[in-house]
Amino acid sequence: MDNDILIVAGVLIAGFSIPAILNAFSENRFSRSSFIMILVGIILFATALVLREVPINGETILAAIIDIPEAFFRVIGKYIL
Repeated sequence: MDNDILIVAGVLIAGFSIPAILNAFSENRFSRSSFIMILVGIILFATALVLREVPINGETILAAIIDIPEAFFRVIGKYIL
């Protein structure tokens, strides 16, 4: 599987679960499914970082965060257009 897909899927899954977590907190309840979805998103993003072709020796996590918009455009260009 392509690393860009893992990055995009992780960001989207974690991003879409944030409103559910905020809703659960506002109603003073605990939402397990939202937390599980955030964990899945973080695991997908971390997997993409580990499986990168570029060694992370000199790079920081900030370099991977800056790469997120480029990964979105590559996925859109590759699979949608």
